[in-house]
Amino acid sequence: VAALMNFGDSTTAFVCDLPGPMARILDSRDEIWKGPGDVLPEVIKPGLSLEIAPSCFALYRAAPR
Repeated sequence: VAALMNFGDSTTAFVCDLPGPMARILDSRDEIWKGPGDVLPEVIKPGLSLEIAPSCFALYRAAPR
């Protein structure tokens, strides 16, 4: 399980340092949570550059191989 969090006031960029592909299971910006719509990818892979919006939380799990 990987949790991506940004509780700051501005977007944060980073490179994923994960052991393998991860599938999204929750994104706090998703419309189901009254957010503006999810912006993080459904699957993230090691070495992928990402930007996480302010006040955002996302949860990922190991992707099926």
